[in-house]
Amino acid sequence: DGTRHGVMLVPYRYSQRSLSTLSRHGVTRPPRSCATLRPAFGEASDAVAWLSQRSQMRNIDVLITLFYYLLAVIGIQKRGWLLSGWHRLVFGSRRPPGQRAGQAVLPVKVHTALQERPLASLGEGTREPCLALGFKLPFDLSSFQAVRKPEYPCPDANVVMLYSPDGVFSSYSSQMEVVQQGQGLRFADGTPYQPPHLCRVEKFNVAAAHFSREKPCGIEFISDQHPVCYFRQPFPDDQRDAVVRYNGLDTDRIESLSVFCSDKGSVTNFHYDKKCGLLHQSVGHKRVLLVSPEFHDYMRCDENDFARRSWFVTEKKVLSVPHWNVVLGPGDTLFIPRGFWHQVTSLDHQTLGVTAMWSF
Repeated sequence: DGTRHGVMLVPYRYSQRSLSTLSRHGVTRPPRSCATLRPAFGEASDAVAWLSQRSQMRNIDVLITLFYYLLAVIGIQKRGWLLSGWHRLVFGSRRPPGQRAGQAVLPVKVHTALQERPLASLGEGTREPCLALGFKLPFDLSSFQAVRKPEYPCPDANVVMLYSPDGVFSSYSSQMEVVQQGQGLRFADGTPYQPPHLCRVEKFNVAAAHFSREKPCGIEFISDQHPVCYFRQPFPDDQRDAVVRYNGLDTDRIESLSVFCSDKGSVTNFHYDKKCGLLHQSVGHKRVLLVSPEFHDYMRCDENDFARRSWFVTEKKVLSVPHWNVVLGPGDTLFIPRGFWHQVTSLDHQTLGVTAMWSF
């Protein structure tokens, strides 16, 4: 009460008569729970002092209310209960304490379709992989048996046969001798790079017999288990030029052309070529993964002698960078620009086709 200041607070709805009535019944002070109070002043200065004190009390009440509200907001914020948008607006973009961290890496963009372009329109200015329309062969390549028919144009050219214990194939000169030691395959000259396969140059008929398992190849990485084979025959210049002219192209546009045949599960691990290339699928299906040259530092191998090869040998690891993931079927022709990393996996038994290297 305000008796020390000469001010007495009385209920608004009580009059002086009712106060005296309450006093006779032993009630000396009106109930403090009344909602509205009216001051009784003796002097004008007392009224001014009371109003000033009441205004200060209201300001303190507001400050206390805001303080408790702030504590409540901080408590909610620590538990991560606020909506993310409102939280960023008030607290900034930093993750609130107690909230789980989001994904460390954004989802990788994967392209599963390619644009189609006429074969004659492809050139040095083609910057992205595409399907080339109009490529065809002047000879039958519908099966591996067709390769052994008399109509096949290159029965006398040697074949590069690759033998792998697990189906992974790389690339190195056939002049480099590979030996098998206790720790796996090694180059005989001590080159630190570990070759994933053996490479042998064989006569056409011998290579065809080894690939078809008609005769043993004499190579066993694992006891009683035939290695995974890859048959590749580079065409001589005259047969190469005949195929190029058959497709209406100038002979100086195609530098080399080879026929390939691979077992199911064969993987030509990631590498890039310094010139553009074509991959024509005649029989079976192949999965091709392609990575842009902008990820060269991420993809490349540390071995200087094999800089065109990647340290990736499985399909799973490449998912950490954007890439193309396409499947080629019979009749499809893939154009690969120079510098693009690519890996090819045979999905069917004895996949056949042709690869061509452009002169640019």
